[in-house]
Amino acid sequence: MSRLSGLSRLLAQLAPAESPILEDFLERLQALLAEGGLSETLPEAPEAQEAERAIRHALQLYDVVSVRKLVANYDPEQPSRILRGSVLKSLRSLGVAKRLEALGATEIQQAHLLRYQHNLQVSLTRLLGQEISSDWERSWLTGHLENQVAAAPDKARQFFEERYRELFSAPYWTYLTLKHRHYQGLLNDYLRSSANKDRLDALRAEFTHSENHTEFPEWINQLDFRELELFVRKARSLLAKQRDVLPVGADELSESFGGGASRKSGAALPDLSERFRQWLSQNQTGLQRLEKSFSSILECSAPYFFPQVSAYQPEKRDLLLQQLGSQPDESEELPGLLAEILSRSDEDALDSRRVEWRLVPEALAGEANLALLENHRERSRIHGFKLPWAVRHETEGSSITLPTGMGGLLHYGLACFGEPANTGSAVQAGILLRLLVQGMKIGGGSRVVHVGKLPYYAVPLETLGAFRGVLLSAMLVLVLRHQLEVPAAFQRLILRECRMGVAP
Repeated sequence: MSRLSGLSRLLAQLAPAESPILEDFLERLQALLAEGGLSETLPEAPEAQEAERAIRHALQLYDVVSVRKLVANYDPEQPSRILRGSVLKSLRSLGVAKRLEALGATEIQQAHLLRYQHNLQVSLTRLLGQEISSDWERSWLTGHLENQVAAAPDKARQFFEERYRELFSAPYWTYLTLKHRHYQGLLNDYLRSSANKDRLDALRAEFTHSENHTEFPEWINQLDFRELELFVRKARSLLAKQRDVLPVGADELSESFGGGASRKSGAALPDLSERFRQWLSQNQTGLQRLEKSFSSILECSAPYFFPQVSAYQPEKRDLLLQQLGSQPDESEELPGLLAEILSRSDEDALDSRRVEWRLVPEALAGEANLALLENHRERSRIHGFKLPWAVRHETEGSSITLPTGMGGLLHYGLACFGEPANTGSAVQAGILLRLLVQGMKIGGGSRVVHVGKLPYYAVPLETLGAFRGVLLSAMLVLVLRHQLEVPAAFQRLILRECRMGVAP
């Protein structure tokens, strides 16, 4: 991938400016060059390189096409779809910035990151006319934006202007720098597995179109921001595919899906009981079918996911655990297990909602499982999948069979159960597990989510026991694809309650 060698040449290619916003962009770029914020070529000092690469990435100073595309996205005269895309990107950036707070940054970088978040939140709040909420569905947001633009087009113009000015700000450059470091750390984590290293070496050769003898960590540090972002995206996809493929045969299954001791060094999963290894081997076909069917849900219209106080009653948590067939010691393990899954980056899952808690009781401050929740009552994700086997559901006087391959949605996460105002009972973290099936109401369930034009109906909590095998298998798939420890209590729950192909 070619690098920019001379910014003056790029300026000459962009001139004369054919739009007011491009003209302003060129003037600001000239000022950065004159002030020494940018140089014709990258400086030799690694620290200075990182700072300048952040600016180059912010302004997409890679080629003429990249610059023109960037500038066009901030033109307030663009159609409403550009605004919608910009708002969605800004909402994602706000979430990323919050996660970057955990990085070991300097005091100045932390201040810049907080400033960037503040500026972004102010812009979004002013445009949308209300406080930001992660509960918003895209369908609602689209309609709301259209109404706002029609009623107050000046707000849309102001939003574009504010986001455009942010491109030239130190807080935004710091945000990009910290995100770049996060990507570097992510790749270095991948390299801890020898199996991953072989795959990444092959990907590097394909990515650079040449054989590279530079040590991998050093090569990572040499990449500019765009190159690293592209490589991480490809690496995530490659490694996810490797995890998604469950080979035929018990020995090979042990290698890829945590079932045996023959895993390659550096990719070891924790110890599994012999009975559990045997269970994995015996049920590899069903697990393989289920994992391969997990799919990305990019957006859904989901009034079902709007906060309902009744969903957070302790009785609902207890009923879910009962439907899963878990014993007390197993129930205690499950919140921590879901917290581990949620803490892992998963681009194949839609973050369905983060329900605001508004007030975090002091009693919760020291509980590890609740740390992930922060100021949210619920943190959850959603995956699409297909039933890996037929499920029979019996009702009074009749029964229905859901066929193999029927579409479903798995909504999983962690929630606070109880009321902060109710001092008589402690607020506790517990698991959240919901199942929705395509085009069919189960047990009188009527709550519906639409993915595209397809309706998915929520299975009532009281009926989830019929789907126990599916739910537990799906949780196991999530645990193993993230190469997490499989707690002994969870192994016991799987062995006792997870029956594939039949209702418990």
